[in-house]
Amino acid sequence: MNIRITKGSPLLATEGGHYRFHDLGPDAPHSKGSGPHISPERQKQIDALESGEYSGKGSKGTGEARPIKEVEIVDHTGKPIGELDEIDLKNGIFYEDKAAKGLDIINPKTVLPAQTHQQLTNKQILGKTRKRIKNIAEATATRATKNGTPEVPSLEQIKDIRKFIFRLDGDTPELRQAVKNSLEQLRKEFPDYTFDALFGGKK
Repeated sequence: MNIRITKGSPLLATEGGHYRFHDLGPDAPHSKGSGPHISPERQKQIDALESGEYSGKGSKGTGEARPIKEVEIVDHTGKPIGELDEIDLKNGIFYEDKAAKGLDIINPKTVLPAQTHQQLTNKQILGKTRKRIKNIAEATATRATKNGTPEVPSLEQIKDIRKFIFRLDGDTPELRQAVKNSLEQLRKEFPDYTFDALFGGKK
C-alpha cells in the first residue's frame, strides 16, 4: 500500500490522490492489530485503503465502484463522435437509456402510429449500437460532458467492455418483442458482446 502525507496538512491520500481522510493521527500508517491506539473508525479507514475499496481496485473487481455518467468519446481532431449514458466500470457494463413512451400516439394526417415498436428499436437500439461499437473502436480519447461525472475512464478501459444493457422507460408485449428482435440481430453481428434490456425505466 502506498500512502503519502500531503504537504502542510494531516491528510492521507491514496497513490492517485483521490481519497483522503481527515485527522487520522500519527497511528494511521499502522496495519491492523499493530498499534494499541487505533480507534475502530480509523481502523475501518485503514482497512479500506489496504483493500482497494476507495481506489476501485479491491478483490471484488477492477475499476471504479460507482457508475460513471455521460462519457463522451472523441476522434483525433477532438470532435465528439458518441456519448455513453452510463458506465459500470467495475462490472464491465455500458448502460444506454432509451425513451419508448408515446408509441401509441396517432399521426392525425395518416391515422397511423408515428412509428412502430420495431421501427423504434431498430433505430434506437440496433442502429445506434452498431454505430456506438464502431465509434469506440475508432475513438482516440474520452472526456467528461458538462453534466457528467468529472473523472472519466480512459479509452483503453472502456474498450475492454463487452456488455450493453438498454433501459427502456416503457413496457408492453409489443415493445418487448421488438426489443428482442433487435437484440438478436445485434448478437448475430457482434458475437463477442452481450446485450440485454430492462423495461419500465432504471432499476
